[in-house]
Formats: sequence, structure tokens, C-alpha cells
Amino acid sequence: MSKATIQKRTVICGGHDTFLKQLQRKIDGDIRYIDREQGFSSSLIRNADVIWIQSNAIAHKQYGKIMREARAYHKTIMYFACASAERCAAQLAACDVM
Repeated sequence: MSKATIQKRTVICGGHDTFLKQLQRKIDGDIRYIDREQGFSSSLIRNADVIWIQSNAIAHKQYGKIMREARAYHKTIMYFACASAERCAAQLAACDVM
């Protein structure tokens, strides 16, 4: 897969460090990454068009906070279907046009 450009303001939450680094090499655009242990500002969620969650590597407490913020601002929440950065990049690119 060649590098995809994402049009929507996207926040990606969770995922191991290696997953995030590989994903960053496969997609471009207005994308913010929240790693599985990092705190975040609610403005990050408020200003996003879509929130993507890698649920196999995210702290439960952080997941809860992200979900509360996303619901409060009526944001679209999407989940990666696998752990492969390449397949997740393809999933993100395919859903970006929807």
C-alpha cells in the first residue's frame, strides 16, 4: 500500500509504540496520536472529525475518558479491526471517504 492521505481531522488512540510508528509511515493528513499511556486535552477530541481506537493496547481509564469526551461532543468513533499497521492504515483510508 502506498502512503494514504486522510482528509478528515483524525485522532488515533491506543496502540503500541511500534504500531503507531508504522502507522505514521503509512498515512498523512491532519492526524493526532494519543498513545496508550498519554494524557490528552479535551480540545483534541472536540476538534476531531473522527476518533479511531486501537482497543488491544489502551489503558482502561484512558479509554473511558476518551469515550466520555467523544460522546459529549457527538464524535464518530471507529475501531481498528486488527493489529497490523498496514491493514489498519488501509481500513482508515477506506473509511475516510465515507
